Order: sequence, then C-alpha cells, then structure tokens
Amino acid sequence: GVKDLVFVHRAGWHRALNLGLAYTIFLLFFYHSQDFFLVKLLLVFFATLFLLREIFKKRLLYWLIAFLMIEAVWAVSILPIGFVNSANVIALIYFILTDLVVHRANNALTRRRILTDVTIFVLLFLAILAFSQGSL
Repeated sequence: GVKDLVFVHRAGWHRALNLGLAYTIFLLFFYHSQDFFLVKLLLVFFATLFLLREIFKKRLLYWLIAFLMIEAVWAVSILPIGFVNSANVIALIYFILTDLVVHRANNALTRRRILTDVTIFVLLFLAILAFSQGSL
C-alpha cells in the first residue's frame, strides 16, 4: 500500500495507530492489580512519552502532554469504575489532548474545533460513566 501510495493521507492512519497503541498501554495498566503503582505509573509515563514523541517534534510539548496524561491516569485510577472503562476514559483524554495540540501546532485551532472536541469529550465521558458499573 505504501509503495503504490494507496495511503495518501498517512498522518491520520499514523494517529490511529498511535491511539491504538496508547489504548493498549492504558488497558494493561488498569488491568493488573495496583501493586507497585508508582513503578507502573513511571512505565506508562515513558511509554506515553515515546508515543507522543512520534507525533510532536517539540520536546517541551510532548513532555508536557505526557505529564498531563500521567496526572489523568492517576486521577482516573481513583475512580471506582472497571478497568476497561478507566482505559476508555484515559484514551478519550489522550485523543482530545493530542487532537487539540496537533491543530494548535498546525495553526488550525478554531473556536469550532475546541467546541467540537469538548462536546465529544463530555458526551463520551458521560456515556462511559453511564454504562460503567461502579463499586466502592
């Protein structure tokens, strides 16, 4: 496909692959028990940092987003929802953050894009929480 330029717009496919890999990382993080939490959190940080390095070229940008993602992972790990729903929430945050920053880096960030991303986030977050079976 690449030889014949079938995938002309490869950036979208690259971001989809990146999101799939990040979702797998988050799913594995929340699947296992919470033993060695800080060690696993550091591993997720470096894996996210590596994935974000492929999207963004500025070092400060991908370090900042990776740090924000680790804070989000820590906050979601406190919520009393299942591991799949926790991974879904974090993947949603990852997608929205990277989408906003990619559009900002390309000088294509508009008010409509921000409102669209915030609306998608709120609706999907509420759907995830509605279908989760929380337990204390």
